[in-house]
Amino acid sequence: MSRMLTGTILLLLMGVLFAPLSAAAAWNIWEGARCGGAMITTGGPTGSCDVCDGLIVGRNIVNILIQLSFVIATGMIVYGALQMILSTGNPGKVSQAKSVIMNALIGLGIALAAWLIVNTIITIFAPNYPMPWNQIRCE
Repeated sequence: MSRMLTGTILLLLMGVLFAPLSAAAAWNIWEGARCGGAMITTGGPTGSCDVCDGLIVGRNIVNILIQLSFVIATGMIVYGALQMILSTGNPGKVSQAKSVIMNALIGLGIALAAWLIVNTIITIFAPNYPMPWNQIRCE
C-alpha cells in the first residue's frame, strides 16, 4: 500500500512541477537575435547571423539550462522529502532521503557556481566591454 501511495503522490507532484516544461516551445534560443525573428514560422533563423547573434544564442541556452537546473533540483528535493516522510522511521531510508536532498542542493550549487565562474572570468578579461555578457544586445 505504501508503494502505491508513494507512486501516486510522486506522479501528481511531477505533473504539477513539470507542467511548465510542456511550454518548452516558449523557450526560444533565438530570442533577441536579429537573424532569428521568424524562427517559429520557418523552423530556423532567417537572414544572416553574425558573432553577436551567436553570443545571444549562447546566452539564451545558458539561461534555459539555469532555469532547468532549478526545476530539476526542486523536483529532487520534493522527492527526497517524500521519501523521508514515507520512511516510517527506518534509518536507512531516512539516510537515503537526506542523500537525495543533499545531492540536489549540491548539483544546484555546482550549476550556479559554474555561471559565477564564467561571469567572473569574462568580467576580468573584458572589463571595458560595453555591457554584461548576460545582457548582450546587438546594435
